Amino acid sequence: MPVDAANIEFYAPRFKIEINSAELAAEVSHTIQNVEIVKELNKPNSFRFVVQDEFKGGAFKWLGHDLFKYGNSVSIHMGYTNNMIKMLEGKIQKITADFIKGTAPTFTVDGADNPYTFLTTPSGPKVFRDKTDSAIVEEIAEMAHLEAIVDATEEVAPRKTKKGGKSYLQFLEDLTAANKGYEFFLAERRLNFVKAKQDAKSLMTLTWGKELINFRPALNTTEPYTEVVVRAWDRSGKKLIEGRARAGEEQKQEEGKRLASQIAREIYGDVVKVFTNKPVRTVAEAQREAQKELDKASNNFITGSAETIGIPELQLRVCLSLDGLGDWFSGKYYIKKITHRIDQNGYRSLFEVRRNAL
Repeated sequence: MPVDAANIEFYAPRFKIEINSAELAAEVSHTIQNVEIVKELNKPNSFRFVVQDEFKGGAFKWLGHDLFKYGNSVSIHMGYTNNMIKMLEGKIQKITADFIKGTAPTFTVDGADNPYTFLTTPSGPKVFRDKTDSAIVEEIAEMAHLEAIVDATEEVAPRKTKKGGKSYLQFLEDLTAANKGYEFFLAERRLNFVKAKQDAKSLMTLTWGKELINFRPALNTTEPYTEVVVRAWDRSGKKLIEGRARAGEEQKQEEGKRLASQIAREIYGDVVKVFTNKPVRTVAEAQREAQKELDKASNNFITGSAETIGIPELQLRVCLSLDGLGDWFSGKYYIKKITHRIDQNGYRSLFEVRRNAL
């Protein structure tokens, strides 16, 4: 059951780490100084924790122990005594140590999602024939032994190629960029390729001076366009292909608000961006490319980074309302990056957000 954000500070923060499916004993957990989980759109999730070691009789107690060996499987839960949420499953990839005279040695354990190695390792060329992009993602998920969660795309491409020397992560980034409003992210054993949910209902409201510890927003009117035009010639070179996306046609995030492109038009008049280098073959493709570029520019209208008391329900693609920040910065935001951290200062959630309206 979710913890009320207004009362969450009265609960005791906790973490639980399992290595190779076995929960760490209390003796080991007490040596862990901090735990951190980072999740970001279009990137693998990662974890980090720091171990305070002991040096007795000329030997370290934990450094070099099989428990923390590279390649071990790790599962991490975070939250509160009555509200623990599984944050990540991954593998240990890197171990770094600090040996400083006069202080107890520590070492840091870093890792990422289980499919990280497969997705990020450059590999040979791979040709996909007569498939939609969503079907290609499903095939990649199967290759990575993941469950695919996709929102279906419509266009069937005769041929798409992942070039040799390129990773599947880079190829997924290209597929995501080619589809308006799509994002990909990993969640446990699932590869998600889905439409952005920035029009979803706010999960909760955080108020500055209460749950919201700090917020650093930036409002930038120079990023949005008032219109995007994509032009290309068909294969014969005789027919012009053109697609347009105009002010006010972005995906709505908040009802009753002016979109970034509309505000830019009020300030600067017409700000038209023309693309002539997009490899489009039909008017529909050109239209989708234009819409994608309009949305992309407007999503940078208001961005910000924030810190709040630890709230395990705050995850990627969640919408939340921030209050007490004045007319310009109070409103509904979309989380594009989230960090959960437990250390000597308690449990904190740090997140990056975007907003396309005012």
